[in-house]
Amino acid sequence: MRKSIIFLFLLISVFSLSNYFYGNMHSHTSYSDGTADPFIAFDYAKEKSNLDILAITDHGRDIDMTSKGESEWQNLKNAGSLFTDDSFLGIRGFEWTITGPGHITIYDTKNFTSSMETSFEGIYKWIILNDGIGNFCHPKPKWGTFNDFYYYPLADKYMTMFEIINSSAEIQPVYFDNYIIALNKGWHIAPTANQDNHSPDWGTANRSRTVFIMDALTENDLYDSMRQRRLYASEDENAEINFFSGNYVMGDILYDLDDIDLTVKYSDPGEVVNKFYLYSSDGYEVFYPDSDSFSFAVSKNIDKNYEWFFVRLIQRDSDDIVSAPIWIQNSDKTYLFSPALKTENPVKGKEYFVEVNLINMNYQKEKFIVEVKNNQNESLYINDLYVDPISNYTLSIPLKDSSGELNFFLNNSFEKSLVFDFKSAYIKLDISHENNFNKLNNFVSEYANENHINFEKIRAINEKNLLNTDLLIIPLPDSESFMPKYGTISDEEISILSNLIEIYEINILIIFDNVNGTIPSAVESYNRLLNAYNSKYLIDPTGKILIENPIGNNNSKISIVGIDSLTDKLITNSIEKITGE
Repeated sequence: MRKSIIFLFLLISVFSLSNYFYGNMHSHTSYSDGTADPFIAFDYAKEKSNLDILAITDHGRDIDMTSKGESEWQNLKNAGSLFTDDSFLGIRGFEWTITGPGHITIYDTKNFTSSMETSFEGIYKWIILNDGIGNFCHPKPKWGTFNDFYYYPLADKYMTMFEIINSSAEIQPVYFDNYIIALNKGWHIAPTANQDNHSPDWGTANRSRTVFIMDALTENDLYDSMRQRRLYASEDENAEINFFSGNYVMGDILYDLDDIDLTVKYSDPGEVVNKFYLYSSDGYEVFYPDSDSFSFAVSKNIDKNYEWFFVRLIQRDSDDIVSAPIWIQNSDKTYLFSPALKTENPVKGKEYFVEVNLINMNYQKEKFIVEVKNNQNESLYINDLYVDPISNYTLSIPLKDSSGELNFFLNNSFEKSLVFDFKSAYIKLDISHENNFNKLNNFVSEYANENHINFEKIRAINEKNLLNTDLLIIPLPDSESFMPKYGTISDEEISILSNLIEIYEINILIIFDNVNGTIPSAVESYNRLLNAYNSKYLIDPTGKILIENPIGNNNSKISIVGIDSLTDKLITNSIEKITGE
C-alpha cells in the first residue's frame, strides 16, 4: 500500500468519551458443563466481580431439562432479568458446538438450537432466520476453524464477533493470527475477550473483558453495540479506547475513499501505553505514545477496493487492547479475496494452481474480470465470468510461471499479491510394498530438507500419486517381510510406471538391502521392472548383489543401488537426469 502519513500527537489529561461497559460474553453453568445454576452465576458476577455484563451461554445440546418449574432456556432469561438493574446486565445466550467445524456463541434469539438439530452448513442459516448475533469461539484447530473461515456473505451481517481471548488472561497468538485471516477472508468482525467459565468464577477468573461502547446499560443497547461492532477486546479491566474517523467509529464500513484520517484515543490513569500497532491487510506500523492518556491521528492512502484498519495497544504492564476495525470498501461491492497457493510446494517449471475468492455482495449477477500478472507485469491469466448474487465463488487458476510473485487484478484494478518459493524437484518414496524403512525415510527426508526439494511418501503406485514427480524411489521389501505377497511389483504397476516414465519423464531409483537381501518373489518382480526399462543391472536371486543385464544400457531411466551405498550425490544425479539442473 502507498503510505502518506500525517500524524498529530496530543497529550491530554482527561477527555470525554462515550459510555464504556465491561462484559464477559461466554460462560457456563450446571445447565451444561459448568458449575452451579444461572441464578448463582449472575448473583456472583454482580456482587463479586466488577463486570457490568455477564452472558451465560450454556451448550445448546444440554439445555432444556426442566428446572425449578421452568425450562432451562426460560430460567436463563428469568435469572438474567432478576439481577439486571442500572449497574448490571445479565443476558442469556447459548453455545452451538461441533468440535472440528467450530463453536459459536449466539445471542438475541427467542429460541436455541444445537448440533443435534443443526449442522455446520445450517447454523449460519439458523442465525440469519432467527435474527441472531454470532461470536466465533476459541478459533483454533483443536476446537474448529469454521471451514478455514470460509466467507459466507449472507451470514456476515450476523456473525459480528471473534474471540481473540478465551479462558486465558492474555491474547492467544493463534486466535489473533486467525482473526486477521478471517478479516482477510471478508468477515466484518470485532474482537472479543471472554472467560468461558466452567468453574464458579464468573468475572473473577482473570481481568480480560469485552468492552462495549454504548449509550446505556440496557439489553437493546448491548445488542445494538454487538450488531454494529462497537466493541473491543481488553486484557485490562478498565482501559478506555476509541478508534474513529470523523463521525465514523470502530465497526463502521466506509465507501469509495482515496484516503482516510484515523484517530485512536486512550485513557487509563497510571496505565501507560508504550506503543501501539496500526494493523491493515498489508501488515502493521508501530507508534510510541508512552502516555496514559493521548489522542493520535494518522492519515492513510487507500489504494485497494477493500481495506481495513484496527489498533492494538500495549500497556507498560504488557496488557493488550485490540479495537474493532474500520473498513473502507468500494460501492460496487465486488471483491477479490484470499489468493492462495493450492499446489503444495510447487516445482519450478511445472504447472501449479492458485485460488481466489470472488465476492459479489450485490443482489444481481455481476461480471468479474480476473487477471494475474507476474513481477515483470506479464499477463499470465485472464478470465471474465459472472458471479451469482450475494455469493462467494472460488476460482481455481492454473499457472506455469516461475517468478514466485503474482499480482491479482479485478476489473483492471490491483487487488492482492501472492509471493512464494518454488522447490527445485519432487521426490516420492514408495512404501506400499512392505518396504517402509525408517533409515531410508530419514535419509531421503533430510536430503530433501537440505536441498529445498519436495518429499512425499506414497502408499500406492498410480497416476494420481505420481503427478509432478521427478524421482520415484522404490525400496525392495525386508527379507523377513510379514506379508510377502504385498512385497512384489505387479504387472499392472509396471505398466503404469512404463506409461508415466514416458509421459512425465519420471526417473526411478530402486533400493535393495545388500546385507540382508529380500524375499525371492520380490526379486523376480523387481527384475521384470528393471528389464522393462533396460536397466544396466538386475538383482541376484539372493537379493544382496547386482548382476549385469545383457540387454541393459547406461541411459536407462531406472537405476538400482544398495542401501549402504546410497549417497546425496547419487540422489542428486538421479534428479539431474530429469531436471537438467
